[in-house]
Amino acid sequence: MQTSNPVEPELVSDLTNKQLLELLTQSNKEIQELKSQMKIEKEKLKVVVQEKEKLVSSLTKFLNEDQMEHLTQNKRRWERETLIKGLKMRFALGVNGYQYIHSTGIPLPAYSTLTEKVRNLSLQYGVFQDLLTPLSVKVQSMHVQDRFCVISVDEMRIKSGQYYNKHSGRFVGKVTLGVSSSDIEEGSFVLVVLVRGIRNRWKQIVGAHITSSKVSGDTLKNFLHECITAVEKIGLHVLTVSSDMGVTNRNLWNSLGISSKKNETIVNKFHFNNHEIYVLPDACHILKNLKTAVLSGTIELPEEYVSIYELKGSTVDGSHIWKLWKAEIGAAKEMRLLYHLTKDDMEPDNFAVMHVGSAVRFFSVKTAAAIETAIKLHLLPETAQATAHFIRKIAQWFDLLSSRYVKTSITRRNKDNKYRQLEQMSYLFKNMKIGVKGWKWKPLNCGMQLICISLIDICNFLFENNYNFILLSRFSQDALENIFSQVRKRVGMVPNALEVLKALKLISISQFISDVKRTNYMNDSDTFLLDFIAGKTTGKNNTTLGSSVCTNLTADQSSDTVTEVFQKKDLLQILKSFKLFDLDILFNIGGSTTNAVFKNCCTKCQAYMQNSSTNDIPTEYQYYTKALSCGGLKEPSKEVFELVVNCEVIFLKYKNELLTNKSDVLQLTEKINNELDICFPVCCNIKKKIIKHYFTIRCYAVEKFKNASKKRKTMFGTASRKKKKC
Repeated sequence: MQTSNPVEPELVSDLTNKQLLELLTQSNKEIQELKSQMKIEKEKLKVVVQEKEKLVSSLTKFLNEDQMEHLTQNKRRWERETLIKGLKMRFALGVNGYQYIHSTGIPLPAYSTLTEKVRNLSLQYGVFQDLLTPLSVKVQSMHVQDRFCVISVDEMRIKSGQYYNKHSGRFVGKVTLGVSSSDIEEGSFVLVVLVRGIRNRWKQIVGAHITSSKVSGDTLKNFLHECITAVEKIGLHVLTVSSDMGVTNRNLWNSLGISSKKNETIVNKFHFNNHEIYVLPDACHILKNLKTAVLSGTIELPEEYVSIYELKGSTVDGSHIWKLWKAEIGAAKEMRLLYHLTKDDMEPDNFAVMHVGSAVRFFSVKTAAAIETAIKLHLLPETAQATAHFIRKIAQWFDLLSSRYVKTSITRRNKDNKYRQLEQMSYLFKNMKIGVKGWKWKPLNCGMQLICISLIDICNFLFENNYNFILLSRFSQDALENIFSQVRKRVGMVPNALEVLKALKLISISQFISDVKRTNYMNDSDTFLLDFIAGKTTGKNNTTLGSSVCTNLTADQSSDTVTEVFQKKDLLQILKSFKLFDLDILFNIGGSTTNAVFKNCCTKCQAYMQNSSTNDIPTEYQYYTKALSCGGLKEPSKEVFELVVNCEVIFLKYKNELLTNKSDVLQLTEKINNELDICFPVCCNIKKKIIKHYFTIRCYAVEKFKNASKKRKTMFGTASRKKKKC
């Protein structure tokens, strides 16, 4: 703003009072304007300061003080909190992910800095003492109930050989546990010991050793005692020891005095450090071994047990499942009772036999329901009832032992019922005969009986120590198996001893710092994807590429081969064209469709889909659904069932066109919805939703059939490779 020139002193005397007054008024006006301008600038400055404070406040939510300083000046020293944050991000994102985040300018330590910080942590085979010291600090802040823990013991195969560790200046690879001679052999296994919480999901590796197949039970017992002493010295309380049922671990049980024989008193615990410690076989390994026993032979159920449940047979025979599965595959049935079982489940190779998921699918309610339905349809003899009953019982038993939520756990309210279930299974496992020829008490009988009895004792102890519920999955070895998977993912399927040690070091550090929430970042590709989706939603992505794609799609759709006008077929005539087997499955699909559509429609439509007209559907069409139901499956109305059956007729007619993309599924469903004269309420458009859901299930059935009838090729190079002829 410009101001008038000051009045020269020699001219003041010549000015009149009026002129002086005008000059004074003008000067005051200019002063007021300057004050107003200054006030505006102060307000602007205040806004800038507030925005800066807000920005700084936002940055401090995810940046530490040293990171903030690093934004304005090249700070060389990083605080411990920032180093921990960097390590967490490195373990969450991997090396390449962390280096990319660092390259974007986010103030984080360089990867080489993190490597340098953890390099000084020395881990040697044995008890990991360097990790126990910081772990003791964490334990002191734990609640008393959080200090009860499980020790898991397991081993993984490694490459034999010696490997030089440049950081320690030593060779690694020879046996470190049970050394008794000067000529020490090279180890072929690594034994790992993990401690994990029962109440909360914390876990930590506490030790590892290189072993051979010749390690004795007493040697393992001494190492186990050493690990228990180390973790209890820092304030933890070891309640149980979990392991699989391999020969090495059974030798450990014998050394600990554990016994679970048929006609002897069960000993499921040992005394150490002035308290009792229970021994648990791993439920997942038991399930895998039991699947192998059922598929490769038979199991005889106790006569008293058969009488109580009024079973029509006493033999659990895997051949019934084989017969039904092969019959369905051989008949090229896409809709199958055993749709959930693949060829790898029925004919596993050396690697597939180790998959827990395969055993879980085998021992499921779906398998039991399939056998029961096949019996009613006279596809299997009535003696197969014992097999279906046994599979259903094992499925319920494993659901309890793998409980991960309060709803499926053992609580103070339901403990009596759950104990009764475990006791019944213990009686069954004790008295059933695995393999009729040359039958004798097998390790599988021992393990299954031992786990039931031990879990009851463990739960009683925890309830006495103010636990309200117990998740039995915390006693499994899945955490240790996951560590082995991480090791193999990092360094290969069969690593050497040095590679395992390095991997265990990184995993141990990751476990130690994994209790704090991670910071989530989004890269540019994620931002672009979100913008693209938002643009498609609002119709803004009308680019040249999009136009060309739409043109091509329109051209393909215009060549649709479906020209028929769909008319409703007489239900009785359609039913005569299907086998009873197929109608059972179609009825179940109708119920599944009803359940899916039921959730997103009004009460009027819900009532229409579940009206009393279900009584008009013959009972023999409902065998499979009733066998599969545990009380919550919905049954379709006559109208829903009729629509599904008509859709099946259309699908079978145009299946080849659909598989070769000559016809479009979406157009076909729209055409059926418009032309097929089966009345439904129009308020929620449930007719179209039912048709769409049916075709989704039906297409997945075709996909599953094609994949289930194929056996996977060689896994990792050696499992099913044929031997060369000499």
